[in-house]
Amino acid sequence: MGLDTNGTRALLWLRKNGASLDRVACLGRQKIHAGHGSLANAFRDFGVADDNATKFANCYCEEMLHFLGAKEIRSFDASDYEQATDIHDFNLPLEGKYRDYFDIVIDGGTLEHIFNIQIAFANAMQMIRPGGFYLGLTPTNNFCGHGFYQFSPEFYFRVFTADNGFQIEHVVAFEDIPGAPWFRVTDPDTISERVTLCNSTPTYLIVVARKLESRDRYFAIAPQQSDYVAAWSRKSGTPPAVAPSSSQDESSRIRTLIRFLVPKALRRYYGEIQGRRASERLRREQETIKLQSPMHHITKFFTPFDPLEQS
Repeated sequence: MGLDTNGTRALLWLRKNGASLDRVACLGRQKIHAGHGSLANAFRDFGVADDNATKFANCYCEEMLHFLGAKEIRSFDASDYEQATDIHDFNLPLEGKYRDYFDIVIDGGTLEHIFNIQIAFANAMQMIRPGGFYLGLTPTNNFCGHGFYQFSPEFYFRVFTADNGFQIEHVVAFEDIPGAPWFRVTDPDTISERVTLCNSTPTYLIVVARKLESRDRYFAIAPQQSDYVAAWSRKSGTPPAVAPSSSQDESSRIRTLIRFLVPKALRRYYGEIQGRRASERLRREQETIKLQSPMHHITKFFTPFDPLEQS
């Protein structure tokens, strides 16, 4: 568990964009898994004086967080083997402790190791104050055996919703290679299609969600996968609801309406043709471009994202 170079850059990026670090909760005691040069570059890129950056490398994150302005830092773990401040098994509810307390909760690769995932996420969500942030750095692909789970982007888009008092700010994917580019991930609900990735390199997500308001109970409405919700709506004869979204343009709404109006048999036939074309296109790409990330080419799902341009 910890903050690698990309995780550290994500934290610095949030701080530069106004996120408060006064009260910080770390899920698991987080270590800085980044070298001296990488840290110095990250500090410099995000406008933080880098004279002290190198001393944080390969250490627990508390000293770096205090340097960045944190006044209170608490770490949560099921065991005291890394001397966390609070010993609590996130398989079990926190029962209101630290409710609406922290400015930011950092999950640097912890929640995928907790079996009762609904309870674990509910605990993390209740700890954040309204206006505060969840920052997650989590395995999404090619991490089989790493933990109980590796999460798809859809999971986070359906968890951090208005029903649960949250709003997704960013979901970013990157491959675990030095200098890997970041890609903003599309919400499957906005394109009525599953966002998938078949690659050969371990891949992470950076998830940033803002808490809008508190809830007495999280997941009172169980999340459902968006493409199934759309399919059920079509089956029932009701056009699928199109939730207002700043990222969903008019053309997407028109395509959704057309899909509803076209006869089912014709939609199936068209889908088969498109599926064969997509398979052939993917096969050609995999044959000709073996060393470059598929995310460079699936622009409908992944768009290049430079945090320095978003600062």
